[in-house]
Amino acid sequence: MKNDYSIKIKEKNISWDPNKSTPSCKMSIKELDEIIEYLKLQKIKSCVDFGCGNGRNSIILKKHFNLTLIECGRNVEKLKKNTDFQNLSIVSYDNFSNLTDLNIDCYFVSFVFHTIPHDEIRSEILQLIRKNIKKEGILCIVSPKNDSKYTSSKTSLLLKLGDGFIKPHDDFKFSFYENLKQQKIINLLEENGFSYTYKIISKARNIIFAKPK
Repeated sequence: MKNDYSIKIKEKNISWDPNKSTPSCKMSIKELDEIIEYLKLQKIKSCVDFGCGNGRNSIILKKHFNLTLIECGRNVEKLKKNTDFQNLSIVSYDNFSNLTDLNIDCYFVSFVFHTIPHDEIRSEILQLIRKNIKKEGILCIVSPKNDSKYTSSKTSLLLKLGDGFIKPHDDFKFSFYENLKQQKIINLLEENGFSYTYKIISKARNIIFAKPK
């Protein structure tokens, strides 16, 4: 794997150099390598980067898996315009709740759950993923640990609970950032049709794997 990844989305340039220190709000190349290695050992072929943001992780994941991107709002159009992702399926949050036949091997959910304000919404997401993942599939959740320096900051979201899923809504604005402890994530998984199976040790992040029950 190369030592530097750089992708351009519109006029914004994002570079990722594993030789430099990585802030706790970003996953290191080493950690993503470990995740990919584990998924390959589990014979994963197809993967969804759920809540992929600007595609920072997607640019690497697509080299190893048949990748689908799921994102919301204006980011969807930005991703579609990015030449790096032109051959990938890009699905908006709004449409995801209507899909029932993706039959995906793996869902990769990185730095998403801690920005969601209610367990009810987190549960809806997990239940929808459960419907769209293979019986032998794997769910990987990455979130900052409660002792991470990044947990002092906040993320601005435009969300509302509606029609069985999260949807952008201009009249519902808030900043939210919850310190999700590892056990709480595992409990949410167990309550919504998944069994915790494995974790990767990291000082700044929870990296948890689960399988459908």
